[in-house]
Amino acid sequence: MLYVVRHGHTDWNNKKISMGKKDIPLNDDGIKEAYITSSKLEDISFDLIICSPLERAKKTASIINEKRNTNIIYDSRIEERGLGLLEGKPYSSDNDILWDIKENTNKYSVEKVLDFKNRVYSFLDEVKDKYKNKDILLVTHGGVSALINTYFNNSLYDGSLSNKFLKNCEYAIYNFEGDNND
Repeated sequence: MLYVVRHGHTDWNNKKISMGKKDIPLNDDGIKEAYITSSKLEDISFDLIICSPLERAKKTASIINEKRNTNIIYDSRIEERGLGLLEGKPYSSDNDILWDIKENTNKYSVEKVLDFKNRVYSFLDEVKDKYKNKDILLVTHGGVSALINTYFNNSLYDGSLSNKFLKNCEYAIYNFEGDNND
């Protein structure tokens, strides 16, 4: 099984500021959320945790792992999408267009959705092959969580990815055969 957790809240989430690859830490609410998520997942024995190397994801993974001592590896392929000139700026009114695979724009120097999709999907293909019979926890970001959803639900072209993000510290469960279990 694949368990996917989006990192906890940051101050920039609260202020609706685009983070992308900026390395923003969790705030106090995000830390509390990570502990709550940890308790919700406490009965699951993960074989491995794979985490984005950005601090907000690393801290979330660390909290979830406090009582487990599971091996954590970091993989830049599950970092958030590069948001170019939008990083550090209020959410764009173009948000739905920027997250639409059909548009695939690099307006504002954002990482094209298709490039982002290829990065995340190649990661998922590898995880699926390598850890098929394992319970894996991924700790990542909203955009990555949306692409994971489309990967397992064959819904990449069903409109903007912006409405498929997990909420902060929300989790989803997928099986490696491709069916969504959550």
